[in-house]
Amino acid sequence: MNKIWIKITNSIKRVRFYWQDYFKSMLFLQGLKTIIILPILSGIFILMLQRAKIVGLTDETIMTLLHTPSALILGLLWLLIFTYAIFYELGYYFLMADSHLKGYKANYKENFKKLNKKIKYFFSSHLVLFLGYFLLILPLVSLGFQSDLLETIKIPDFIVDELSMTLVGSILISLAGIFILYLSFRLLYVIYFFVITPSQTILSAIKESWEFSKGRLWRNVCIIGTLILLIGATLAGTIFMMTLPLMLTDFIMPKLSPIVAGIVITGIQLVLFFVGGLLQPLLANGVVETTREEITPFSVPLKKISNLFMKQLRKKS
Repeated sequence: MNKIWIKITNSIKRVRFYWQDYFKSMLFLQGLKTIIILPILSGIFILMLQRAKIVGLTDETIMTLLHTPSALILGLLWLLIFTYAIFYELGYYFLMADSHLKGYKANYKENFKKLNKKIKYFFSSHLVLFLGYFLLILPLVSLGFQSDLLETIKIPDFIVDELSMTLVGSILISLAGIFILYLSFRLLYVIYFFVITPSQTILSAIKESWEFSKGRLWRNVCIIGTLILLIGATLAGTIFMMTLPLMLTDFIMPKLSPIVAGIVITGIQLVLFFVGGLLQPLLANGVVETTREEITPFSVPLKKISNLFMKQLRKKS
Protein backbone atom coordinates (compact mmCIF):
# COMPACT_ATOMS: atom_id res chain seq x y z
CA MET A 1 0.00 0.00 0.00
CA ASN A 2 2.97 2.29 0.65
CA LYS A 3 4.04 1.92 -3.00
CA ILE A 4 0.58 2.98 -4.15
CA TRP A 5 0.65 6.03 -1.87
CA ILE A 6 4.07 7.07 -3.25
CA LYS A 7 2.65 7.08 -6.77
CA ILE A 8 -0.37 9.08 -5.62
CA THR A 9 1.78 11.72 -3.89
CA ASN A 10 4.15 11.81 -6.88
CA SER A 11 1.22 12.72 -9.14
CA ILE A 12 0.09 15.50 -6.82
CA LYS A 13 3.60 16.89 -6.28
CA ARG A 14 4.33 16.90 -10.01
CA VAL A 15 1.20 18.92 -10.77
CA ARG A 16 2.08 21.36 -7.96
CA PHE A 17 5.67 21.68 -9.19
CA TYR A 18 4.66 22.38 -12.81
CA TRP A 19 1.53 24.31 -11.87
CA GLN A 20 2.28 27.15 -14.30
CA ASP A 21 2.22 24.77 -17.27
CA TYR A 22 -1.08 23.29 -16.17
CA PHE A 23 -2.63 26.65 -15.32
CA LYS A 24 -1.85 28.06 -18.77
CA SER A 25 -3.09 24.90 -20.45
CA MET A 26 -6.25 24.84 -18.38
CA LEU A 27 -7.12 28.42 -19.31
CA PHE A 28 -6.48 27.72 -22.99
CA LEU A 29 -8.31 24.39 -23.22
CA GLN A 30 -11.22 25.39 -21.00
CA GLY A 31 -11.57 28.64 -22.93
CA LEU A 32 -11.38 26.87 -26.29
CA LYS A 33 -14.01 24.41 -25.19
CA THR A 34 -16.34 27.02 -23.73
CA ILE A 35 -16.04 29.66 -26.45
CA ILE A 36 -15.74 27.51 -29.58
CA ILE A 37 -16.34 23.77 -29.20
CA LEU A 38 -19.47 23.71 -27.04
CA PRO A 39 -21.31 26.39 -29.07
CA ILE A 40 -20.49 24.53 -32.30
CA LEU A 41 -21.73 21.22 -30.88
CA SER A 42 -24.84 22.90 -29.52
CA GLY A 43 -25.57 24.53 -32.88
CA ILE A 44 -25.12 21.26 -34.78
CA PHE A 45 -27.34 19.42 -32.32
CA ILE A 46 -30.13 22.01 -32.63
CA LEU A 47 -29.86 21.93 -36.43
CA MET A 48 -30.02 18.13 -36.33
CA LEU A 49 -33.26 18.24 -34.35
CA GLN A 50 -34.68 20.84 -36.74
CA ARG A 51 -33.86 18.67 -39.76
CA ALA A 52 -35.62 15.74 -38.13
CA LYS A 53 -38.48 18.05 -37.10
CA ILE A 54 -38.37 16.98 -33.46
CA VAL A 55 -37.88 18.95 -30.25
CA GLY A 56 -35.77 16.40 -28.36
CA LEU A 57 -34.52 12.83 -28.23
CA THR A 58 -36.93 10.39 -26.61
CA ASP A 59 -37.98 6.81 -27.19
CA GLU A 60 -40.66 8.14 -29.54
CA THR A 61 -38.52 10.55 -31.59
CA ILE A 62 -35.29 8.55 -31.93
CA MET A 63 -36.66 6.53 -34.86
CA THR A 64 -37.67 9.74 -36.65
CA LEU A 65 -34.11 10.95 -36.33
CA LEU A 66 -32.69 7.67 -37.68
CA HIS A 67 -34.94 7.89 -40.73
CA THR A 68 -33.84 11.44 -41.63
CA PRO A 69 -30.65 11.31 -43.78
CA SER A 70 -29.66 14.97 -43.31
CA ALA A 71 -30.09 14.67 -39.54
CA LEU A 72 -27.93 11.52 -39.49
CA ILE A 73 -25.16 13.31 -41.40
CA LEU A 74 -25.26 16.15 -38.88
CA GLY A 75 -25.21 13.57 -36.08
CA LEU A 76 -22.06 11.98 -37.53
CA LEU A 77 -20.44 15.41 -37.85
CA TRP A 78 -21.35 16.08 -34.21
CA LEU A 79 -19.76 12.81 -33.16
CA LEU A 80 -16.61 13.51 -35.17
CA ILE A 81 -16.10 16.96 -33.61
CA PHE A 82 -16.99 15.64 -30.17
CA THR A 83 -14.58 12.71 -30.41
CA TYR A 84 -11.66 14.79 -31.62
CA ALA A 85 -12.27 17.49 -29.00
CA ILE A 86 -12.17 14.93 -26.20
CA PHE A 87 -9.12 13.23 -27.69
CA TYR A 88 -7.34 16.58 -28.05
CA GLU A 89 -8.01 17.52 -24.45
CA LEU A 90 -6.96 14.22 -22.92
CA GLY A 91 -4.08 13.67 -25.33
CA TYR A 92 -2.64 17.09 -24.55
CA TYR A 93 -2.58 16.43 -20.81
CA PHE A 94 -1.02 12.99 -21.33
CA LEU A 95 1.77 14.49 -23.43
CA MET A 96 2.36 17.15 -20.80
CA ALA A 97 2.38 14.62 -17.96
CA ASP A 98 4.83 12.44 -19.91
CA SER A 99 7.18 15.41 -20.38
CA HIS A 100 7.02 16.29 -16.70
CA LEU A 101 7.63 12.67 -15.70
CA LYS A 102 10.89 12.86 -17.68
CA GLY A 103 11.83 16.15 -15.99
CA TYR A 104 11.09 18.56 -18.85
CA LYS A 105 8.86 21.61 -19.02
CA ALA A 106 5.95 21.35 -21.42
CA ASN A 107 6.65 22.20 -25.07
CA TYR A 108 3.27 23.54 -26.14
CA LYS A 109 4.02 23.78 -29.85
CA GLU A 110 5.49 20.28 -29.94
CA ASN A 111 2.45 18.85 -28.15
CA PHE A 112 0.10 20.49 -30.63
CA LYS A 113 2.13 19.13 -33.53
CA LYS A 114 2.00 15.59 -32.15
CA LEU A 115 -1.75 15.76 -31.70
CA ASN A 116 -2.34 17.29 -35.13
CA LYS A 117 -0.40 14.47 -36.77
CA LYS A 118 -3.03 12.08 -35.41
CA ILE A 119 -5.86 13.81 -37.28
CA LYS A 120 -5.48 11.40 -40.21
CA TYR A 121 -6.78 8.53 -38.06
CA PHE A 122 -10.07 10.37 -37.61
CA PHE A 123 -10.70 10.23 -41.35
CA SER A 124 -10.14 6.52 -41.77
CA SER A 125 -11.59 3.21 -40.62
CA HIS A 126 -9.96 3.89 -37.24
CA LEU A 127 -12.75 6.39 -36.54
CA VAL A 128 -15.05 3.48 -35.66
CA LEU A 129 -12.62 2.39 -32.93
CA PHE A 130 -12.39 5.95 -31.60
CA LEU A 131 -16.15 6.28 -31.44
CA GLY A 132 -16.48 2.90 -29.75
CA TYR A 133 -13.85 3.83 -27.18
CA PHE A 134 -15.15 7.29 -26.33
CA LEU A 135 -18.88 6.67 -26.56
CA LEU A 136 -18.89 3.34 -24.70
CA ILE A 137 -16.03 3.52 -22.23
CA LEU A 138 -15.37 7.11 -21.18
CA PRO A 139 -18.86 8.62 -20.89
CA LEU A 140 -20.34 5.74 -18.92
CA VAL A 141 -17.58 5.28 -16.38
CA SER A 142 -16.28 8.07 -14.17
CA LEU A 143 -12.49 7.84 -14.25
CA GLY A 144 -12.26 11.50 -13.43
CA PHE A 145 -11.94 12.72 -16.99
CA GLN A 146 -15.29 14.47 -16.69
CA SER A 147 -15.07 17.36 -19.07
CA ASP A 148 -18.22 19.19 -20.01
CA LEU A 149 -18.17 17.42 -23.36
CA LEU A 150 -18.22 13.96 -21.81
CA GLU A 151 -21.22 14.89 -19.73
CA THR A 152 -23.25 15.48 -22.91
CA ILE A 153 -23.11 11.79 -23.77
CA LYS A 154 -24.97 9.18 -21.78
CA ILE A 155 -27.50 6.42 -22.14
CA PRO A 156 -30.93 8.02 -22.69
CA ASP A 157 -32.89 8.28 -19.43
CA PHE A 158 -35.91 6.48 -20.83
CA ILE A 159 -33.82 3.37 -21.52
CA VAL A 160 -32.31 3.34 -18.02
CA ASP A 161 -35.68 4.03 -16.37
CA GLU A 162 -37.34 1.22 -18.31
CA LEU A 163 -34.66 -1.31 -17.37
CA SER A 164 -34.47 -0.30 -13.71
CA MET A 165 -38.18 -0.94 -13.21
CA THR A 166 -37.55 -4.69 -12.89
CA LEU A 167 -35.17 -6.71 -10.71
CA VAL A 168 -33.64 -8.41 -13.74
CA GLY A 169 -33.14 -5.05 -15.44
CA SER A 170 -31.48 -3.58 -12.35
CA ILE A 171 -29.14 -6.57 -12.14
CA LEU A 172 -28.28 -6.25 -15.84
CA ILE A 173 -27.52 -2.53 -15.41
CA SER A 174 -25.26 -3.28 -12.42
CA LEU A 175 -23.41 -6.06 -14.26
CA ALA A 176 -23.01 -3.87 -17.33
CA GLY A 177 -21.59 -1.09 -15.14
CA ILE A 178 -19.08 -3.45 -13.53
CA PHE A 179 -18.06 -4.85 -16.92
CA ILE A 180 -17.58 -1.38 -18.43
CA LEU A 181 -15.61 -0.31 -15.35
CA TYR A 182 -13.34 -3.33 -15.87
CA LEU A 183 -12.91 -2.49 -19.54
CA SER A 184 -12.13 1.13 -18.69
CA PHE A 185 -9.23 0.20 -16.44
CA ARG A 186 -7.92 -2.37 -18.92
CA LEU A 187 -8.01 0.32 -21.63
CA LEU A 188 -6.76 3.07 -19.35
CA TYR A 189 -3.58 3.64 -21.36
CA VAL A 190 -5.04 3.74 -24.88
CA ILE A 191 -4.84 7.51 -25.42
CA TYR A 192 -1.49 7.75 -23.64
CA PHE A 193 0.16 5.07 -25.77
CA PHE A 194 -1.51 6.47 -28.88
CA VAL A 195 -0.16 10.03 -28.49
CA ILE A 196 3.37 9.39 -27.21
CA THR A 197 4.31 7.16 -30.17
CA PRO A 198 4.00 8.86 -33.60
CA SER A 199 3.54 5.60 -35.52
CA GLN A 200 1.06 4.11 -33.05
CA THR A 201 -2.43 3.35 -34.36
CA ILE A 202 -5.51 3.30 -32.17
CA LEU A 203 -5.83 -0.47 -32.66
CA SER A 204 -2.24 -1.14 -31.61
CA ALA A 205 -2.71 1.24 -28.65
CA ILE A 206 -5.77 -0.75 -27.55
CA LYS A 207 -3.79 -4.00 -27.75
CA GLU A 208 -0.83 -2.51 -25.88
CA SER A 209 -3.06 -1.09 -23.14
CA TRP A 210 -4.81 -4.44 -22.73
CA GLU A 211 -1.49 -6.23 -22.29
CA PHE A 212 0.16 -3.56 -20.15
CA SER A 213 -2.76 -3.28 -17.72
CA LYS A 214 -2.75 -7.01 -17.04
CA GLY A 215 -2.05 -7.58 -13.34
CA ARG A 216 -2.26 -3.84 -12.57
CA LEU A 217 -6.02 -3.55 -12.11
CA TRP A 218 -6.15 -3.26 -8.31
CA ARG A 219 -3.24 -0.82 -8.11
CA ASN A 220 -4.73 1.40 -10.81
CA VAL A 221 -8.16 1.39 -9.17
CA CYS A 222 -6.57 2.48 -5.88
CA ILE A 223 -4.47 5.25 -7.44
CA ILE A 224 -7.14 6.71 -9.73
CA GLY A 225 -9.90 6.23 -7.15
CA THR A 226 -7.88 7.94 -4.39
CA LEU A 227 -7.05 10.92 -6.61
CA ILE A 228 -10.74 11.35 -7.46
CA LEU A 229 -11.72 11.10 -3.79
CA LEU A 230 -9.08 13.63 -2.74
CA ILE A 231 -10.23 16.12 -5.34
CA GLY A 232 -13.88 15.46 -4.45
CA ALA A 233 -13.24 15.94 -0.73
CA THR A 234 -11.27 19.13 -1.38
CA LEU A 235 -14.03 20.48 -3.62
CA ALA A 236 -16.78 19.60 -1.12
CA GLY A 237 -14.86 21.18 1.74
CA THR A 238 -14.16 24.35 -0.25
CA ILE A 239 -17.79 24.75 -1.30
CA PHE A 240 -18.96 24.15 2.27
CA MET A 241 -16.63 26.86 3.60
CA MET A 242 -17.81 29.25 0.89
CA THR A 243 -21.46 28.74 1.84
CA LEU A 244 -20.86 29.52 5.54
CA PRO A 245 -21.09 33.32 5.02
CA LEU A 246 -24.44 32.81 3.26
CA MET A 247 -25.81 30.70 6.10
CA LEU A 248 -24.55 33.25 8.62
CA THR A 249 -26.14 36.11 6.65
CA ASP A 250 -29.48 34.28 6.47
CA PHE A 251 -29.44 34.07 10.25
CA ILE A 252 -28.15 37.56 11.13
CA MET A 253 -29.03 39.88 8.18
CA PRO A 254 -31.56 38.22 5.85
CA LYS A 255 -31.86 41.39 3.71
CA LEU A 256 -28.27 40.97 2.53
CA SER A 257 -28.77 37.30 1.62
CA PRO A 258 -29.50 37.89 -2.12
CA ILE A 259 -26.27 39.88 -2.55
CA VAL A 260 -24.18 37.39 -0.60
CA ALA A 261 -25.83 34.51 -2.47
CA GLY A 262 -24.83 36.05 -5.80
CA ILE A 263 -21.22 36.44 -4.66
CA VAL A 264 -21.11 32.89 -3.26
CA ILE A 265 -22.61 31.34 -6.41
CA THR A 266 -20.11 33.21 -8.60
CA GLY A 267 -17.28 32.03 -6.36
CA ILE A 268 -18.49 28.42 -6.50
CA GLN A 269 -18.67 28.56 -10.30
CA LEU A 270 -15.08 29.79 -10.42
CA VAL A 271 -13.99 27.01 -8.05
CA LEU A 272 -15.75 24.40 -10.21
CA PHE A 273 -14.08 25.84 -13.31
CA PHE A 274 -10.58 25.64 -11.84
CA VAL A 275 -11.07 22.31 -10.06
CA GLY A 276 -12.52 20.83 -13.24
CA GLY A 277 -9.44 22.01 -15.08
CA LEU A 278 -7.17 20.63 -12.34
CA LEU A 279 -8.74 17.19 -12.19
CA GLN A 280 -7.78 16.16 -15.71
CA PRO A 281 -4.03 16.92 -15.48
CA LEU A 282 -3.92 15.35 -12.03
CA LEU A 283 -5.45 12.11 -13.30
CA ALA A 284 -3.32 12.21 -16.44
CA ASN A 285 -0.28 12.33 -14.14
CA GLY A 286 -1.75 9.48 -12.13
CA VAL A 287 -2.10 7.32 -15.23
CA VAL A 288 1.39 8.18 -16.50
CA GLU A 289 2.83 7.55 -13.03
CA THR A 290 1.50 3.98 -13.11
CA THR A 291 3.61 3.27 -16.20
CA ARG A 292 6.78 3.64 -14.12
CA GLU A 293 8.12 0.38 -12.75
CA GLU A 294 10.38 2.02 -10.15
CA ILE A 295 8.87 3.21 -6.88
CA THR A 296 10.73 6.41 -6.03
CA PRO A 297 9.42 9.61 -4.39
CA PHE A 298 9.17 12.72 -6.56
CA SER A 299 12.29 14.87 -6.62
CA VAL A 300 12.99 18.23 -8.23
CA PRO A 301 14.52 17.70 -11.72
CA LEU A 302 18.26 18.39 -11.92
CA LYS A 303 17.72 20.94 -14.68
CA LYS A 304 15.44 22.94 -12.41
CA ILE A 305 17.97 22.84 -9.57
CA SER A 306 20.68 24.00 -11.98
CA ASN A 307 18.55 26.91 -13.22
CA LEU A 308 17.74 28.03 -9.67
CA PHE A 309 21.43 27.83 -8.75
CA MET A 310 22.43 29.98 -11.74
CA LYS A 311 19.77 32.58 -10.85
CA GLN A 312 21.15 32.83 -7.32
CA LEU A 313 24.67 33.31 -8.67
CA ARG A 314 23.49 36.11 -10.97
CA LYS A 315 21.78 37.87 -8.05
CA LYS A 316 24.92 37.69 -5.91
CA SER A 317 27.11 38.97 -8.72
